[in-house]
Amino acid sequence: METLRQYNALAQKAAQSLGIPSLDFMAEFTPAQLPSRPDLDVKTIILIGARESSGWHDYEKAREEGGFSFTFDGLHMMPAAAHRMAELIAAFIHA
Repeated sequence: METLRQYNALAQKAAQSLGIPSLDFMAEFTPAQLPSRPDLDVKTIILIGARESSGWHDYEKAREEGGFSFTFDGLHMMPAAAHRMAELIAAFIHA
């Protein structure tokens, strides 16, 4: 997570230096407490693909079991989070 925070800070700094507005999703979507988890690996990516191919849709159960806040697997947004992201983008565009 620290690497992602550093990247985010560099992107914001670059945008500011060019006078380009930016939208910080980390401020909105990073939970206060991040449980320790193993890195995302190929096995997990294959599982996500297999679930999608099989018609699996128990996202809320996976989110709860994984202790995630805005995603069901640490990568893909839950519908409510995706809706919130869309609202943020719309507000940003219209600002």
